[in-house]
Amino acid sequence: MKDIKQLPQGWRRITLAAALGDSRRTVSGPFGSNLTQADYRTQGVPVIRGVNMSYGERYLGGEFVFVSPEKAQELKSNLTMPDDIVVTQRGTVGQVSIVPRHLGYRSFVISQSQMAIRMHDAPLDRDFLFSFLASPLFAKYVATSTIQTGLPHINLGLLREAPINVPPLDEQRSIAAVLKTWDGSIEKLSQQIERKETVFGYLRENLICGELRRARRSRPWPIVGLREVTKALVERNGSRFGRGDVMGVTKANGLIPMKEHVVADHIGRYLVVPPRAFAYNPMRLNIGSIVMSELAREVVVSPDYVVFACDERRLNPRFLNHLRRTKIWSDFMAIAGNGSVRVRIYYDDLADFEFRLPSISEQESIIRLLDDGEREIAALKYESTAFERQRGALATELLTGQRRVHSARCRAIA
Repeated sequence: MKDIKQLPQGWRRITLAAALGDSRRTVSGPFGSNLTQADYRTQGVPVIRGVNMSYGERYLGGEFVFVSPEKAQELKSNLTMPDDIVVTQRGTVGQVSIVPRHLGYRSFVISQSQMAIRMHDAPLDRDFLFSFLASPLFAKYVATSTIQTGLPHINLGLLREAPINVPPLDEQRSIAAVLKTWDGSIEKLSQQIERKETVFGYLRENLICGELRRARRSRPWPIVGLREVTKALVERNGSRFGRGDVMGVTKANGLIPMKEHVVADHIGRYLVVPPRAFAYNPMRLNIGSIVMSELAREVVVSPDYVVFACDERRLNPRFLNHLRRTKIWSDFMAIAGNGSVRVRIYYDDLADFEFRLPSISEQESIIRLLDDGEREIAALKYESTAFERQRGALATELLTGQRRVHSARCRAIA
């Protein structure tokens, strides 16, 4: 791989401010109390409230708030126009958008957390600059520049000083066109995933609650309490398992190894979690932080957790694992538990949950259908992640000149 400092002939490595030719092209949103709730109107000049677009959706969308033309005139240094680029000050890749022309507004007010780059008559191609700001190169620059502050963020000075490799204008357009094609493909896949998740959510809700039936018989399912078909598990670790067997529960990733520094020195009181058992933190169950162990072996969790298992003669754990993602479960979580500051839902609280329970054979039929749907969506998300990584790698190579676009029409890439 070539050193990125060794750029192709005709390329320049300069700051963004130098590439734009005028530092006044970059502006930041108003600070302090310049915009308050009292300034907002139902019509007037729109205020851009948020920027967090996916790869393919380059343009701002959704609802705007408005300020009066008089207020907008006070903030004229914070106005941006269609085709300009808006960058959020916190976060990196993906939090950049192009101000839309099709909405019919002549100007927009950027809010406190945003910056804008005025692209009218700019010497850089707009889509090329968008591709750079949405690339791993810019993300790395932001992360490196703010490494001591924790959360990546960028201010106006850092934006203007961002190093950018600038090829001739026709090659800028060719690079942007290649990456825009990838963006479109990723966006279509994202839309496909979103549609499938919508359909899957409808199926799960109606299959689990008995509105759609897999069995021929239409007799209603009996209502049972969770305490009738589960039991709390209170077996302690003693000296059976070591620190490497300690797990934690997260909403996003389920059962994961606990970080070494938060594990107690002595883990004898930790609770044992068998395969297919459920574990959760009583203070986080109301936000969905619960997991069914998919592991083939026993592990241990904090003694502050709750662990319980299903009576598999009546309730398949995988059926309950789907049930916990339905509205009837979330509605129960909204009223369950105790505590004035942080809600705590212990096993006795959760065991009051009531639901309709089909036969084991009908449960298994529902599980097969829903598990297939989950696997399909997971496969599509894996594919989307792979595409995004490939797009990022390609962007890096194109934006550093390691890979060249041979024609303005992007017929070939070397």
